[in-house]
Amino acid sequence: MDTSDSIEIKHLGEDLKEVKTKVENLEVIVGDIRYKGGITETQVTTLFQVLKDIKESISALSIKMTTIENKPNVLLEKVAVGVVTAVVMLIISMALRYKGVM
Repeated sequence: MDTSDSIEIKHLGEDLKEVKTKVENLEVIVGDIRYKGGITETQVTTLFQVLKDIKESISALSIKMTTIENKPNVLLEKVAVGVVTAVVMLIISMALRYKGVM
């Protein structure tokens, strides 16, 4: 083996160390990407679950609104009863005055 062969082997050894370092760095980068990809996948799954929950809540509210819309308006009924009571009382009062009782 002559000196040029040993110099080439030395350079190949240095090149091999450099390639090994780059591969190790790439492994770290790929690991980070896989980790971040996992986090992103988890976040997307969570987001879709939240959207599903919101959709279910909107559906429940829609059902409640339909139920409320189909019920007679309780306040309106109370007002109507009050008005009818007042009119009846007025008629009775006028009748009693007309008869001279009041």
